[in-house]
Amino acid sequence: MANLNMGCDFSAEHLSVVTHLAAIYKGGETKHKITDVYGSPGEANPFGSTRKYGRETMVEPDMFANRLSLLREQFGIKINLAFNSVLPHKKHSWLSSNSFRNPDVSKEIVEYVKTWGPLVDYWILASPLLVELFHNNREYLNNPQISISTIMNVHSLPQVKWIAEHWPLVKKICPALWRNRDFHFLSLGNNLVPFELLVNEFCSIDGVECEGLYRQACYLSQAVEATHWNPMETCCIASRQKTPWSWLQARFILPQWIEEYKKHTGVNRYKITGRTHKANYIAKIGKAYIDGDFDGNLLELWGQLQATLHQDNWQEEQEKAEQEVIIPVSMIPPFQEHYNNCGLDDCGVYCHRCEALYKKIRKELEMSNKDHGAAVDEADTEEVKDDEESGTTDDEQNEDAKKGAEPTAKPEEESEESAAKEENADNATDDGVEGKSSSPATDESKDEADSEEAKDSDGDTESQG
Repeated sequence: MANLNMGCDFSAEHLSVVTHLAAIYKGGETKHKITDVYGSPGEANPFGSTRKYGRETMVEPDMFANRLSLLREQFGIKINLAFNSVLPHKKHSWLSSNSFRNPDVSKEIVEYVKTWGPLVDYWILASPLLVELFHNNREYLNNPQISISTIMNVHSLPQVKWIAEHWPLVKKICPALWRNRDFHFLSLGNNLVPFELLVNEFCSIDGVECEGLYRQACYLSQAVEATHWNPMETCCIASRQKTPWSWLQARFILPQWIEEYKKHTGVNRYKITGRTHKANYIAKIGKAYIDGDFDGNLLELWGQLQATLHQDNWQEEQEKAEQEVIIPVSMIPPFQEHYNNCGLDDCGVYCHRCEALYKKIRKELEMSNKDHGAAVDEADTEEVKDDEESGTTDDEQNEDAKKGAEPTAKPEEESEESAAKEENADNATDDGVEGKSSSPATDESKDEADSEEAKDSDGDTESQG
């Protein structure tokens, strides 16, 4: 079993999904277990995270406290509060009210951590300023546990060792995303400080590691509520449309790979993104990871940036973006066959396996579609051939169908009609006309017969019709 940390906005909808998934595990129906949730709701966290204010769900402090208590006490789920802004600040007034310029803000942060400490198990930090602030006030704050965000980009063993020696409050690290394929680094680093790996993050620029290019600037733009420039639109989305194989180059971890990761690295903590997306998305992704299995389109695992940027039309944007590139997970080779020892430095430079794999998958899909189309055409041809051999045309078949569809008499109507016919037959027999029913012509013959019978009667002669 692996421990999963689920992204959550602490809304009622997200809370319902998380508790439902946690209950499924208790029933013994899944491979892995949701042990943690992480997120940062609006209003309840006045100092911000790496998300724009508008992307945070508004949850009032009292309601937030009640929901944290519910998760911890009834479900045993640990709370990870995202305090991971690269610019620790007070929302709405960051220029003057940030920890780099105003020491009073740091004091307010300490008091906030003191207040919420009893309900928070881990504080997710990305700023060394905050890490130092926590350590400098560790006794007052009752030794809060720190989780280092992937935003800090811890990517080497010396860095991990330094953190272990100098920041003892750090109890887990989410390392640099681009080290997800390096089992050697993950195994050794996890022995120094427990690692927690992002599983469904696809951040890249043309399949190139975003860190060192746009990533820090992207997070800073989120922190300061930038409106003039957003690298998500100008770089991330546009680049993937030009190089669709970049989806395969991203350092995702499929649900069915987690057991292999545990076996080769010893890492037992995995982090699922999606806290700013809709409840139906985290329900689908959460179920895939607790089951340890997913067989849809690879792009479905990520909360698409188009949906992130257009929350008012989230569902349509998410579904549309998911279909821009089709990479069935069932067509991705086993991890050891394709991704084992994936090089950080030669990816896309000397190694082009992902590009070749994407083109192979696309070719196979095109051939499959052609074969399917040919099979449909062949079936249509055979149907036409059968019709020609039977000598019927479509018009004739339609005419026959119409005739066959004409309503028939109901049983009661048929019975009444039969009775009427029998009565007429009896009358006709009595009048000397057996087997014929009454009509204007037979009535006239009957009158003539009656006249003749009267004459015969007068003449004592018996007449038989």
